[in-house]
Amino acid sequence: MAPTMSQTEITNVKIEKDMFSIDANMRRRDGADDLPVLNGDSVLGGKAALVPLVAYVAFLMASHGADEPLSGLLAHTSLDRDAQMAIGECMTEGWLHISRELAASYGAEDLRTFALDYNLSAATAAGKAATQFYTPDSISDLALKILSPKVGDTVADLGCGWGGFLVKAHEACPGAVLRGVEVNRSAYALACARLDIARAHATLRCGDMLAGASVDPCSKIFCQPPLGLRAASLGLSPEYLNKVGRPASADWVYVRRVCEALAKDDSGDSLAVVVVGNGAAINHADARARALLAEEGLVRAVISLPANLLRNTSVPLTMLVLGKGGDAVRMVDATDLSVRGRRWNAMSGDQVAEVLSRLGSDSARSATVGTEAFAAADWELSASRYLARDVQMPNPTALGDLAIAIDRGVSIKAADLDELGTSEDTGISYLPVSEVGNGRVGAGLLHLQSTDAKLEKASLRSGDLVVTKTSMPIRAAVAEIPAGQTVIASGNLFIVRLDKERVDPYFVAAFLASEDGKESLQRIVKGTTLPTITASGLRGLRVPLPPMDVQTSVAMRYRASLDELEQLEARVREAKAEAARAYAEGMGQSEIE
Repeated sequence: MAPTMSQTEITNVKIEKDMFSIDANMRRRDGADDLPVLNGDSVLGGKAALVPLVAYVAFLMASHGADEPLSGLLAHTSLDRDAQMAIGECMTEGWLHISRELAASYGAEDLRTFALDYNLSAATAAGKAATQFYTPDSISDLALKILSPKVGDTVADLGCGWGGFLVKAHEACPGAVLRGVEVNRSAYALACARLDIARAHATLRCGDMLAGASVDPCSKIFCQPPLGLRAASLGLSPEYLNKVGRPASADWVYVRRVCEALAKDDSGDSLAVVVVGNGAAINHADARARALLAEEGLVRAVISLPANLLRNTSVPLTMLVLGKGGDAVRMVDATDLSVRGRRWNAMSGDQVAEVLSRLGSDSARSATVGTEAFAAADWELSASRYLARDVQMPNPTALGDLAIAIDRGVSIKAADLDELGTSEDTGISYLPVSEVGNGRVGAGLLHLQSTDAKLEKASLRSGDLVVTKTSMPIRAAVAEIPAGQTVIASGNLFIVRLDKERVDPYFVAAFLASEDGKESLQRIVKGTTLPTITASGLRGLRVPLPPMDVQTSVAMRYRASLDELEQLEARVREAKAEAARAYAEGMGQSEIE
């Protein structure tokens, strides 16, 4: 049974339908292409984003008279001159016509309620460009719970977009003083209108927070900067970039601007919440920027958020809680807390409460980490790095200390591989990542017509440990190369040639296939878009080194399991072939050649 709609919800639906109907009728009547299209292509990435602005002007008309010019209507509001001008720039005559029609059909309070209740998340479906101005409710709700604004606090959103966070901040604490900065003129206009109709005491500025358009020091700050920007693209001076640690990601420039706008106090009440991409939290290129913040004691907590909360990307996010704190940082893994949606995920009220609980107490997914631990981990700000279970192993030894060499395979372009490939068994084969699995190198590899000195450098020997560089999960296998055969490893593989007098390759492969080994491998993975392990990470990977008789025993059991697995796979292949023949043979049909 469908849920019963309230009278307010019914009225809101009617207003939206009428708005689109008026729009369609105008276009049919005038046949003009320059009229506004509410449900067409983008303004702010989606016309639906301007629906609250049209309803806002209709509210003013219903309150003060539809015949009054827009400038006169806006003079009745609390908006400053620049905000009035920005709204005027958005409201073309076509938009004003729709507002007049609505004002003639609905009362001021109905239009005000519609403008406040309109779900801007629907606007993001019209185009990804719009999503940079939209903060999902889950993120706003969690940030507000952490910031916990009180009456008299100055609460700012730097890069406020459509004003969603500030509207929620007003609802949570009407006595807070609100500030906002937004560089996009149309988004700024919509934010001003939404906050005015919410009757919030807010001061917004249109400008670039990175170019000096900031706010006076504030006690509580939120910021959701655009993801994926490079610091070098911002046009900032080399001196400033050096000051913030020469980051590759622009996220840390925004973070530093937020810290500069945070009111200085010794009580620890001044707090900021900034949402960054996971890549910025762990990439080596941003390590110095993270180090500066941690060394200054400005990082209070790190929360690893669930994936797919934003509308334009499924990249996992990291929420930083900033403010003068101390030498320890609270780490929280909240990646398990989300409600899966058809297109995007969200966090429920109970899940937000669970994040707050983890912030306040230790658990399997929360702990306090000291500065020394950050320094030892390249200043990574990822909860999983520090909350991973402790791996116990006898005589832990760096893999690099047990290896004669750790080298990369060789990359061959697809076009070159097509030319080199042959169906004839030449005794030369090429090993791609896809054929590394189940602890052994696959059979049936692509044959190559010839080889050269460059390729031969990546040829495998029996007993070499092969480790995938980019596949998830990371896989390892031991190569067994028949006499007279040459196997060339792909450039996405590491070749680990072990000192067999000290360690059995199959023992190492058995460890890497275990839960302890998988946990250890995960700790050396870098990047989020394309998770990767590096040669230096592989060299530093700790593996157990028990006595050789123990290694041999484990290796024998592991190899026996691989043999059994190969037999089972052969039986599965035979069963599939039998299933494919069942109909034809059962019907007495001859096999088609």
